[in-house]
Amino acid sequence: MKNYLKKIALLVLFIFSFSCKQEVRNKNFIDRLSSIQNGLPSLYFNYYLYFKVNNGKILETNIDLVYEIYKNYYSEDYKNFNSYLKNLFNEKETIKAEHISTLKKKGDVLANMSVIDNGIAIMSIENLEKQYLNLEQQNTFILRTGKIEPIKVKTILYKMFINDYIITFSDYGGYYIIKKYNEKDFK
Repeated sequence: MKNYLKKIALLVLFIFSFSCKQEVRNKNFIDRLSSIQNGLPSLYFNYYLYFKVNNGKILETNIDLVYEIYKNYYSEDYKNFNSYLKNLFNEKETIKAEHISTLKKKGDVLANMSVIDNGIAIMSIENLEKQYLNLEQQNTFILRTGKIEPIKVKTILYKMFINDYIITFSDYGGYYIIKKYNEKDFK
């Protein structure tokens, strides 16, 4: 009977250890983004990031604004910037609208907030690809925004971002480049 109870206890411990393990999506990308050195702007400022705001909106920003929010409001709550970013990426943390407003008043930062288009939010990635995106190369799409409502554009970008796509903007072409996250690109 003791042996049986020990085995059950070990099994429960084993299952519990796996259920508590936090999966970190895009780990190498997050590591690169969090490599702020001496308070200088990040080398990865050109990636567009999309996070939920505590008022139900979507924030389009870059890593420099996220770092400022971390430094000003969360540096005492987290052991480092990397752990804060992981929680944002895994949607365990939202960004507070008042923090964004305060930083926007201080200077020129990328911080566009938009409401979520529910029609786009419920679409599958495959349908978004077919209806709104142009395939450029394998796992790389282009989103031309000229004929699409801005709310839909931001929701498409947010949906692609939370589904492990990396987003940049082509100033020259005037479109978004949406590429499936590949760990090998960020080693």
